[in-house]
Amino acid sequence: MVLPFAKERFRETSVVDRPGDWGTIYDRVIAAVEGTGDLVELPPRAGDDGEAYQAANEAIVREAEAISGARERIAVIVWEGSPASESDATEAFRRLAERAGFAERVVLTL
Repeated sequence: MVLPFAKERFRETSVVDRPGDWGTIYDRVIAAVEGTGDLVELPPRAGDDGEAYQAANEAIVREAEAISGARERIAVIVWEGSPASESDATEAFRRLAERAGFAERVVLTL
């Protein structure tokens, strides 16, 4: 799992600020991923959060390409179903994964 910055900050700015009880789910997933040593928190970046999310998107695609070999690559898109703005990081990830040849699976949060 690759996060654009520290897990606590990500939780506050991209998980619990959404409708629903995503915080509990996030906490369980983080604990499981940390337990396997597979949590990557990218270092702080100068600039706005958009740059951090773009760096995380690129890191996720690179990592998936590196470990998948010849297997099918699947991008899991967790969102409301459409971009929230022109600079929506989830939409940017979706497009990046699509260009890299990933199949897409969507998890709607609404």
